[in-house]
Amino acid sequence: VESYGGKFYVFLQPNFALGAPKTDYLKLSKSDQAQGRQFQAIHPIVLRLLAEKRIDYVYDLTKALDGNTPYLIDYVHLGPAGNKVIAEQMAKTIAAQ
Repeated sequence: VESYGGKFYVFLQPNFALGAPKTDYLKLSKSDQAQGRQFQAIHPIVLRLLAEKRIDYVYDLTKALDGNTPYLIDYVHLGPAGNKVIAEQMAKTIAAQ
């Protein structure tokens, strides 16, 4: 991307286990719940490593869906309203650069 004059961005995406999104309506399997625990265990490690290495092109959107609106359609996929929130957050981040 940068070799063509662009700027590279990475966005950590939300899911049911990170942040505080509305999830009470989701039918989460034991496998989904186990994966959620993995997300919760790995996420702080990723953030720590990014900070230690001073990587400044990664943006954490894992709290973008916090609240009482049901954005998720399963443990990781978003419906149209959730996609809109993430797209707006990404655009806002990029515009601020």
